[in-house]
Amino acid sequence: MSYSSNSCATAEGVRSIVILEPDVPFSKVLAMSIWAETSIPPCVVSSAAEAALYIQDHPEAVNIAVVGLDVDEAPLLLETLTQESIPCIAYGEDFDDESRKRLSTMSIADIVLGERSVLPGRVGHVVKRIVSNRDVDILVVDDSKSMRLALVRFLTTRCYNVFEASDGVDALGVLGKYPTIKLVITDNEMPNMDGFSLIKEIRKTHSKDDLAVIGISGKTNSLLSVKFINNGANDFLNKPFRKEELYCRVDHNVEMLDRIKLIRDLSNKDPMTRLYNRRYFFNHCDDFVEQAEAEDKTLITAMIDIDFFKKINDKYGHGVGDEVIIKVANLISEAFPEAAIVSRFGGEEFCVLSAHDAGDDLFARYDVLRRTIEATSIDVDGDSVVVTVSIGVTKEKAPIPLMIKKADELLYAAKESGRNRVSLS
Repeated sequence: MSYSSNSCATAEGVRSIVILEPDVPFSKVLAMSIWAETSIPPCVVSSAAEAALYIQDHPEAVNIAVVGLDVDEAPLLLETLTQESIPCIAYGEDFDDESRKRLSTMSIADIVLGERSVLPGRVGHVVKRIVSNRDVDILVVDDSKSMRLALVRFLTTRCYNVFEASDGVDALGVLGKYPTIKLVITDNEMPNMDGFSLIKEIRKTHSKDDLAVIGISGKTNSLLSVKFINNGANDFLNKPFRKEELYCRVDHNVEMLDRIKLIRDLSNKDPMTRLYNRRYFFNHCDDFVEQAEAEDKTLITAMIDIDFFKKINDKYGHGVGDEVIIKVANLISEAFPEAAIVSRFGGEEFCVLSAHDAGDDLFARYDVLRRTIEATSIDVDGDSVVVTVSIGVTKEKAPIPLMIKKADELLYAAKESGRNRVSLS
């Protein structure tokens, strides 16, 4: 799977990964491993000149470069990648301290070592991690500008999105503005608010499972790490530290948060539609109601059911039935992007708990959803499958189980009066 730069042409807006590996059989295995892990098409080149030409022709397309350390032209390409600020993953069976020192000045996101037989799998895993880092926001908090700049440089090389703050007060402001931040790296000795106080404030609103904190300090107090952990930090690093150690700690904490999120999703979401399940709905509905009442919102409960779903399964099979459920679930979810809990209650039935302003036209809101679903079709072997839904909607204030019962009764009334309609009370 060796290509010339012309055969690596990338469609506009599509990211790619450049691999410098002249050994054709090995390059095929390496490329397949990376493709399997990332779903990003790799471009394999056999020379630094070919790689440079591809990068020149596609300046916005290259995600990452993967370079073999034992390739003669590797140093030349690494210099080019550093100049172009393209993160690189270098791999090889081994290298000496002098090589490590030289590589430390270049745009190296990671170095993967191992026997030839295991390198493709390891490189694929690291590439996947680096690519996914583009969706991870990190906040660096330190009153030392030089330390902040060093941390930002290290982390952006690793493809993380990095925000900065000069002390704890500044950090809380950044966290409030950017709620997507997943990890905070904070010094302790800072003016206005030190690291310990910052962590205590963070833990008032964010658990260790939602937002990780790594404490750092240049002091040699052996109890400092214990104090950080006791105050709510997930991890600790002593200054000075090698960037490889920083990468290990950061990656470990981000991957831990990812695993926790995956476990939550498996527990709280329907595996087919990715909507919330009944368990999540009933565990969180009381908090949702409390929030809606605090904001003086009108609380709505709706039951939605796909019409004649059994006939779809009987005619086209359960595979098409599953496609229909997924399509309808996506349309319901898109109709309520916020201020709602959208759940699959089972089979072809869905429940929506939503909050609305007093002047909202509730019937119109749900009727638009009904008409959107009716106008959507699924192609099956040249045949177009069109589905409709019946919807029962109640705004009568009552405990959630009673609201669901009322919405169910209205749903039944919609079915009885002809289906493909909204019944509201």
